[in-house]
Amino acid sequence: MSLGILIAVVWMAFAAGVLLGALMAMSAPPETTDARRPMSAAPVRNDLRRRLIALAHMAAQQCGADEATRREVQRRVAGVDSCAQMDIAALQAVIRYWQRHGARVTLPGPLVRASEERAPLIGKIRALSDANGWPFPQYALGIVRHMLGHEVQRIEWVTAEVLRKVVAAMVYAERRRAAHKRP
Repeated sequence: MSLGILIAVVWMAFAAGVLLGALMAMSAPPETTDARRPMSAAPVRNDLRRRLIALAHMAAQQCGADEATRREVQRRVAGVDSCAQMDIAALQAVIRYWQRHGARVTLPGPLVRASEERAPLIGKIRALSDANGWPFPQYALGIVRHMLGHEVQRIEWVTAEVLRKVVAAMVYAERRRAAHKRP
């Protein structure tokens, strides 16, 4: 076999493989583009739901509730006695109930994706918000609106320089609040 024929055979096999791969990709179900990563948000919601169920159980445990008490509270707050039967809103309502009664758990906030420079600052803002009972990110966005004079829709869009100023303002507000609480 000559070199030219060998190259032609290899080229045809390569082209056939590419064509076969493209045909297989086109025949994949529309809800997935890759077997490893579904496009739907269902896995993210299921993970959040599992996390909220665990938080509800932890909160009840922190308040010293036994299983019968926990189930009675869940029936009163959400209408069902099992966390497995609750949706995300009902789970959040149960967790808020336990928080009002002394549980030290925090509900997961909105997912924030930021650059490497801004992520630690946003984490600090979230921690300050949780420690002081301020809603995240609404409280910080209110500070940004006051500083800049216009509305910013998402905390991720704020520059690192402004985020540093927001952290400073929140620390200042925290200290003022603590000073007013002293006798």
